[in-house]
Amino acid sequence: MIRISSPRIVYRQSPGLKIVVTAARTFGPLRNDGPATSRCIHNDAEDTNANSPTKRFSYTKRFGYDPKIVHQNPLGFAIRPATLNDVEALTQLWIDSFNPSHKFWEVATPDIPATRRWLSEMWANGIKAGTSKIVTHVVEDLQKDKKLVAYSRFSPPQEDGSQELPIPEWPAEWDYEVSDALWGGMERNRLYVMGKKPHWFGEFAGVLPPYKRRGCVFPLMEWVCRQADAAGVEIYGDGTEAGLKYWKRHFGFQDRRVIKFPKRPDTYGTYEMMSIVRPPGAVVTAR
Repeated sequence: MIRISSPRIVYRQSPGLKIVVTAARTFGPLRNDGPATSRCIHNDAEDTNANSPTKRFSYTKRFGYDPKIVHQNPLGFAIRPATLNDVEALTQLWIDSFNPSHKFWEVATPDIPATRRWLSEMWANGIKAGTSKIVTHVVEDLQKDKKLVAYSRFSPPQEDGSQELPIPEWPAEWDYEVSDALWGGMERNRLYVMGKKPHWFGEFAGVLPPYKRRGCVFPLMEWVCRQADAAGVEIYGDGTEAGLKYWKRHFGFQDRRVIKFPKRPDTYGTYEMMSIVRPPGAVVTAR
């Protein structure tokens, strides 16, 4: 084990304001989720409560994740680990969060039975792999019978730097060139940018459109930033056109390498994504 001293984090919040930022591959595609009304900065303040947002975390576990670092639940919502019972709902969440964001996603993951089977297998494989490999969280609306409204899936640092994830074989019904550019391209870019350096890998984060600007996804992202800062490692992700500016502004991600996709004049036209990296200790701000 390697001892890492993490940056110290404190939240400063104006009276009467609450975090209301939301946001999808950085985790998969990233999407802009709007402005916020609160701020997180680094300074020397500490707190003795392990679950407090002002707690300074310093621990010896560089690989995997620290269960002492917990999410800050948005008002009216609850964040919890995903289970196999959530697979169908997660698949619907993907369709409802990604596909409306750009016509590219209607081609990349069309709403057909083959896609739904593929997505369900992907979610199930990740949950079965265990949290040493993949950490999946969901956000429940407590006022809507615990309806799932947002999600995230991250891969913790591995000691050998590998980040091989259980992605099923693409359906024959998909556009093969687009699928290779998306799923293959993101992995090729990650290997090019990160090599074998241990890092957190942001696969996906998404939210239902009606729940944007309600603080559902910001705590998911803030959580992985604290995890990475505590371990002293970077976070790698892939930003979509819609969300790139947001992820850079609020979480300190930096551009690394463009992911280009085949042109499809009859459907989405042209599309690009950007490989992004957040250095440890980068400022997280909801403003």
